[in-house]
Amino acid sequence: MKRYCYWDNMKFILMVFVVIGHFIDNPAIDGNRFSQALFVLIYSFHMPMFLFVSGVFLKYDSAHKLRWDRVIYYILIGYFMKAGMWFMEWIAGGDPNWSWFSEDNVPWYMFVTAGYLILVYVIKSLSPKLVLPLAVAVSLAAGYFNFIGDFLCLSKFLVFFPFFYAGYCFTPQKVENFLHKKAVRITGLVVTFMFGIFCFAFTERAYLLRPVFASRYSYSEMDFSYIGIFLRIFQYLIAVFMIIGISALVPQKRIKFFTGAGSRTIPIYFIHYFLVRLCTAVDLQMILVEKLSYFGVILLIGIAFAVTCLLAAPIFDLPFKTIQRAIAWIINKIKDKKVNIN
Repeated sequence: MKRYCYWDNMKFILMVFVVIGHFIDNPAIDGNRFSQALFVLIYSFHMPMFLFVSGVFLKYDSAHKLRWDRVIYYILIGYFMKAGMWFMEWIAGGDPNWSWFSEDNVPWYMFVTAGYLILVYVIKSLSPKLVLPLAVAVSLAAGYFNFIGDFLCLSKFLVFFPFFYAGYCFTPQKVENFLHKKAVRITGLVVTFMFGIFCFAFTERAYLLRPVFASRYSYSEMDFSYIGIFLRIFQYLIAVFMIIGISALVPQKRIKFFTGAGSRTIPIYFIHYFLVRLCTAVDLQMILVEKLSYFGVILLIGIAFAVTCLLAAPIFDLPFKTIQRAIAWIINKIKDKKVNIN
């Protein structure tokens, strides 16, 4: 129970960072140095770390079958998000575009995770000593091709796959044993602290890394044609040490409400973005930052935390559990019918 409390605490903390990142990612406050520094700091690690944790709890062996129910669930939730975002923009009087196979916004996580479940199952018999270096090499090379972008979320798929697969290669206990070594924790915390200082002390330079951490663009699209591969390597190194540093700060004991909230991250991820869009529609971010400057950003952080806690309530998880059960029921019925036919 202690082990799983630790991971649920980590997932809740990561979801708080996700929500904060979306609240401060607003063109109206893009010139605020504090929000710029915080944005780069958060985006340097939060999705790589989230996918790493997801990989840790995915295990395939000779006894495991591909979880088609989970694959379908993630894809379905992704399209529900796309449809909701399209509808909100249409209601607001915009002219939204729809694409079945391209995604540049928050639903990408659902589609990428579904793809990872399939890919890892397909390659589960291969040695990690072969797959992990190859995955990193493919990611580094992908930056040289402009056609690798938002279509099928391919750029994010390739860039973040090494983190997901690295998590898959280890059990939760092995990861904990490594993360809790004193030397490892100190190193991670030092790098995290130093990168944080860099982001806030040299914000203009740090903010140049925004497209790198977005993981959507080719090197030429980021205007880093020649040094892009080195920035991608830098992105990986920073993410690894940030993951270690943040992990060292995660409580290992059960914390009332927050630990349970860490097991209900999908509803938070799904719903929060619509609340962010509503706040943007009434210019909340711009008003707070224009009136209060840095304190306005801090207030946005508090709002993001409150939203995360609110959406972690079990009642918001009910529709998602219902969808999961429905998908599992349909798949089991199809399997039973095939067995009866045979």
